[in-house]
Amino acid sequence: MSNQIRRRRWYQLLTQPGSHWIVVALALYVAACLLPAYQLGSYGVMRGWECLMVWPIPWWWANPSILLAIILLRFHLSRTATGFGVIAVGLAMHCELSSLYEDGNVPIGCILWVSSLQIITINSLWQAWLDRKERLECLSLAASQDPPASSSIP
Repeated sequence: MSNQIRRRRWYQLLTQPGSHWIVVALALYVAACLLPAYQLGSYGVMRGWECLMVWPIPWWWANPSILLAIILLRFHLSRTATGFGVIAVGLAMHCELSSLYEDGNVPIGCILWVSSLQIITINSLWQAWLDRKERLECLSLAASQDPPASSSIP
């Protein structure tokens, strides 16, 4: 395989939406679960997997929302997945901003968690845009074709 073909393959992987971006996001999510994610003041630091067990907090709902977005992406419902992704990112940003407000820094686990949600949301938005572009191209192609000649019956 030539060097130019290899470069083209990497370019396509980086510039096209797809399941490889979901794998990257899931890797970031797993790393976020293992790292410190939330500071509890004088009580200590909670790791990401510990934060998953504390469900009454509002930003916990970002997790099922992004899971639903991933499932919708697999069924090619990218517009709906984008909506759930935006909800998840909004809830997650609430967590990040509250951490920043409380003690002035955001733990790395929280940053990786929000980044993973953002990657999935951007991927679904990108896919929705490409789907719309493809539909518009099909419509313009159909409109540009000549209509069938009507036969006149004498």
